[in-house]
Amino acid sequence: MSGVAFTSLRGTTELWRAELVRGLRRLRAGDLGHAERHFVHAHRCAPERPEVCFALGQERLRRGLAAEAEPLLRAAWDGDKTLVAAACALARCLAKGDQLDEAHAILDEASEKNGPVIAIEVVRGEMFLDDGRPAEARAAALAALALADGDGASTGSRQTGRAASRALLSRVENQSGIDLAADGHMDAAVFAFKRATDLDPEWSGPVTNLGAALARMGRFSPARAAYERAIAIDPENPLPHLNLGLLLRDHGHLCAAARAFETALDLGPDPADAAAALSALATVDAEAARRRGKIGPPPNVS
Repeated sequence: MSGVAFTSLRGTTELWRAELVRGLRRLRAGDLGHAERHFVHAHRCAPERPEVCFALGQERLRRGLAAEAEPLLRAAWDGDKTLVAAACALARCLAKGDQLDEAHAILDEASEKNGPVIAIEVVRGEMFLDDGRPAEARAAALAALALADGDGASTGSRQTGRAASRALLSRVENQSGIDLAADGHMDAAVFAFKRATDLDPEWSGPVTNLGAALARMGRFSPARAAYERAIAIDPENPLPHLNLGLLLRDHGHLCAAARAFETALDLGPDPADAAAALSALATVDAEAARRRGKIGPPPNVS
């Protein structure tokens, strides 16, 4: 019979590998939806393969589906104790469910079996920071940075590890600045936010916080510059626009303040941010109207 195709048993059993490769290619291209579909197909073909369980589990975790991700990641780690990325993802997943003791135990096991690894220290530091233990988070970040700068790391892992370590240290410094500002230590908070910014120049959070600290100190020009820098880094974030508007309003720049509030209102997916921007815009409009003489001055209160 001509024109009839047959599929060998080997071709059937190796289908999972082809699906996994296709999914990874989609992932690198940023096509997350199609990547996950390929991982689902790979898992149907070979649910026992650790690399398949890890790929699908990580995508489930990325989507916030921790309950679905955990058994997949656990199967990946139990199936291959050299798959450090699976251990890190499983620890993150467990930490999201407040299972911190087990999450740290997974990382300890991964370190014991594989030796010092940058990613393990970074994830450990993230968990410490989220658990309100900044000193331990800093120690883990410094340990990761030391590994990245060591002779044993390859060039690629050294660059990636250094970036991840510095990003974690930036989070630590940013949280330190928030804590210092809450205690009224504004000068120290400013330095902490500057350190955070130097460590991760592409993160707008500490730059916005730097502007807020400078604004509280009455330093208008540097605060404005900080907010504008934060906007340049992340123009889609409504918070620096809102803060900039508040600063401009408080110093009498009503037209510029109104523009900043309108931008924050347009961008704000958070109802609280949108409400704050709308309220601030209303006060600016009222003050502008009073200045134009459309309404009288506010009455004196005795």
